[in-house]
Amino acid sequence: MSGRGYHLVIPVPTNLHDFPVAVGKRVLREEHGWYELLFEHWVTFTRRPVPADVLARAESTPDTPRFAAVEDVYAALAAKAKST
Repeated sequence: MSGRGYHLVIPVPTNLHDFPVAVGKRVLREEHGWYELLFEHWVTFTRRPVPADVLARAESTPDTPRFAAVEDVYAALAAKAKST
């Protein structure tokens, strides 16, 4: 409950089973920790708004990837998933 990020509650990506190594993972995290996909996870909404400048700082970073759909985010993270 850090209040330092945005949570989006979304349906499971349609390409979930395209990456067998990633299926069954509970978390797929971007290597820098900038964003993650959480499966089987509880979310507590604190009702504390995130300051608008937080998003502005994130968007100004040239290394921040842009995704058109949740399936694109999932594909980028799932392709790097390691077998355990």
